[in-house]
Amino acid sequence: MVTPSPYLENELRQHIRKDMTFRVIPDAVEKAPASPAADRPEHAKALAALDDFRKAVSENGISAGRRLVWFGVSGTQAARNGMYDVEAYCDVLRQLNAEAPLSLSIVSDDEGRYRELFANAGFTTHYLDWNFFTFNPALKLHDIAILPIRTNRYTLSKSANRITTAFDNGLAVCASLIPSYEPFQGVAVFDDWNTGLAELMGNPQSRQARIAQAGQIIAEQYSLPVIAGAWRQVFDELS
Repeated sequence: MVTPSPYLENELRQHIRKDMTFRVIPDAVEKAPASPAADRPEHAKALAALDDFRKAVSENGISAGRRLVWFGVSGTQAARNGMYDVEAYCDVLRQLNAEAPLSLSIVSDDEGRYRELFANAGFTTHYLDWNFFTFNPALKLHDIAILPIRTNRYTLSKSANRITTAFDNGLAVCASLIPSYEPFQGVAVFDDWNTGLAELMGNPQSRQARIAQAGQIIAEQYSLPVIAGAWRQVFDELS
């Protein structure tokens, strides 16, 4: 049994026979794909949306360091996850915005829910539909990824793919700490949505140092060659 985090391994051990062999292999960091063919209608539409989004973010008057982004599935009202996790921190973002303007971009799969939750955010917001080809370029338009999570057994089992994706696209990170994020202790800002996030926004040297440290961790633990090697070892042991 292969899991992407030790926490999920421990959870599964409670439900699977005791002699089962487990291996923890993290998700490999997700790299940007090749540019799409602009002559295909679905690609042209996504690229046009990215161009509009790029213009909105770059011309919103927000100072460097204060352009935030959240990305993920929109979530459900019943579970109060996804965008609802972000909306729960709007009061904090409004306070930080009162000190100096900030912007928050949402890259997700439900523009209607975005408009419902952030219509009265009190600070500048933008939305872009997630698309395989435009996702990574969209992230690179920002300074900091915010990844708040309401913790439960499901979210505690999540892999590190969102934090590695953010760092790999040149973003600093402020996040809720879950077990798979532990390797980034001291690199990401965890569970400090006031002083910590404010310091991250206001200190470009700190942001760049953290991104560089994260890059080394990703290369050593989450790069495709490393993860492929771990899977190869599993298959070799089975043969």
